[in-house]
Amino acid sequence: MMGRFSEKRILITGGSGGMGLAGAKRIASEGGQVMVTGLNPAHLHEAAAQLPAGAVVLQNDAANAAAAGAHLSQFLDIRCPPSQTCCC
Repeated sequence: MMGRFSEKRILITGGSGGMGLAGAKRIASEGGQVMVTGLNPAHLHEAAAQLPAGAVVLQNDAANAAAAGAHLSQFLDIRCPPSQTCCC
């Protein structure tokens, strides 16, 4: 059975805690591939331990739009082969 987020790739900035992490966990539990970013290395480490294998956890300052865009590109390159059309 396919989950609601199967075949979806979602980037969540500020996803190392609170509502962002809760959302990432829910999306992953429903088949989505998630990338979460945050600033605090300790929170990122804790988030990585709570997310399933395959989740991407990166340190990033959400105020830096260029960095967030680069992470999204990296996520799509990792999780979306050129032969697929990806929707984020």
